[in-house]
Amino acid sequence: YSLTSVSLGDSVTSIGISAFNECYVLTSITIPNSIESIGSFAFNSCYTLTSIITIPDSVTSIGTVAFSGCHKLVQIRNLSGQTLNGLPRNVGQEILTDETSEFTNTLTNEGKYQTFVVGDKKYLMGFTAEADRTTADDIPSDITDIYQYAFFWCKGLTSATIPSGVTSIENRAFMHCSGLTSATIGEGVTSIGDYAFYNCSGVTSLTIPDSVTSIGDRAFQGCSGLTSITIPDSVISIGNAACAYSNGLSIANIYTTSSTNKPSSYSSSWFYECESTLKLHIPASVTSPTTAYGSYWNYYSSSGKLTYYADL
Repeated sequence: YSLTSVSLGDSVTSIGISAFNECYVLTSITIPNSIESIGSFAFNSCYTLTSIITIPDSVTSIGTVAFSGCHKLVQIRNLSGQTLNGLPRNVGQEILTDETSEFTNTLTNEGKYQTFVVGDKKYLMGFTAEADRTTADDIPSDITDIYQYAFFWCKGLTSATIPSGVTSIENRAFMHCSGLTSATIGEGVTSIGDYAFYNCSGVTSLTIPDSVTSIGDRAFQGCSGLTSITIPDSVISIGNAACAYSNGLSIANIYTTSSTNKPSSYSSSWFYECESTLKLHIPASVTSPTTAYGSYWNYYSSSGKLTYYADL
């Protein structure tokens, strides 16, 4: 899983079935004019492949879903005339079929990061192939979105600081960053996507800023080193199993301004399999929390894992 770039020689005539399957951190590939065929699943699940792919006109055969799961592949120059099946629908994706046309959107390297501009959005795609991947504390201030899979499987990444201009941390952005110990989420972030910090087992504490309104499915699942997390009352939606299996989690603050039942968009399993002590902060007007908040909160209360604080 450590292969980051590939340049094939002119003596190579085919890329076989599953040749680069699940090369999770592969960011660039150069396909020479000698290539005649690309096999099925050749680049399947190359989640971080972002370079402009040029498929030469020498290619006469492309197998089924050759680029399936390439969630960051946004610009392709396909000169082969062959159909590309199974490509994910990526933001701003362009496929050109000639050598002279210019891509509408801009994919560039800025220092150690690759960025992608689509309209008024500027996405951080991840590290360049040559980058030092130990820290992400100098993300450009004009980035608006951390793109899906941006830092996927960057196990050597130890710290990340999301600047205040970022509004969205997309799905699986930091998934499997097991070496990550420090993560600062900027005050401008409004959404944290599905699996965003999945299996970031080195993170010990997280503060969700007041700007965040939604947390996706399994966003912090498997963060086994997490001992505290504070979720503000701005959060109105928490996905399924968002903190599941975060077994180190000892205290969590949960805020709800709703006076009846659980928060309407909180999944009932977001702390699944956590040995946690939860603090639920509720409106002071609520006189009988166990009645008002229903069986879900009752489960945590009866198991000794939850205490109500009527202080809002």
